[in-house]
Amino acid sequence: MGHFQASCTFPPVCLLCGVEGHNSNACLSKGKQPELRILGQAVPGESFFYLDFDEDEDEEVTNGAVISFRQVTFAAHDLSRELQHLVEADWDWQVQEVGRNEFAVLFPSRESLQFSTRSGRLFLPLSGTVADIRLADAEPAPVELLQEVWVKLTGIPKRMRRANRLLAGMRMMGWPMEVDEGSLRCRQPVRMRIACRNPDKLKGVVQVFHKKQGFSIGIHVESLAGPSGSAPPRSPS
Repeated sequence: MGHFQASCTFPPVCLLCGVEGHNSNACLSKGKQPELRILGQAVPGESFFYLDFDEDEDEEVTNGAVISFRQVTFAAHDLSRELQHLVEADWDWQVQEVGRNEFAVLFPSRESLQFSTRSGRLFLPLSGTVADIRLADAEPAPVELLQEVWVKLTGIPKRMRRANRLLAGMRMMGWPMEVDEGSLRCRQPVRMRIACRNPDKLKGVVQVFHKKQGFSIGIHVESLAGPSGSAPPRSPS
């Protein structure tokens, strides 16, 4: 008693998790935490790692580029002079060498950056040199895309006929994305949209236990989803 929080000598206590050592605004328990999952392990040879996290909406976009030279040796001050002549004379071109004949450059605007990088080659008129140029924050291309399919799940007991339970239980087949809510009210089957590596291998029977009781659940591919994901197919009346 008798002092303000800012002058307190005791370690801070988080109001969210109750752990000493950090304030609530720095607590890692806030929001959805990144989670690495192994999905599709029930399908031979088709399992994959899935990193689940919420993407930041305010990720910083820089106007940086990487300029490199294949055939000639170039100096940072020479490249700065070329860019002043070619793009913007009044811009402070801070050219930084990041590798052999490779330089990091910050452009004055996103527009000038996109104009200069659209072909992947940049002609420097003062020296008559052609350089390679790419975005510094360019995303790597995906090496594989998951395919979406609708499947029918048979043999589902009443206790498991809830969307959240099935979405958790069917991770062994791939990435469960959606349950047709209408099919949950029918006896059989339950319909689910799953993203997987190879729909042709998505078949057979898996055993799922709850407490001490195991249930055999059949997997039957119904149809491929459209590019943006089709609507759930109608449940049988």
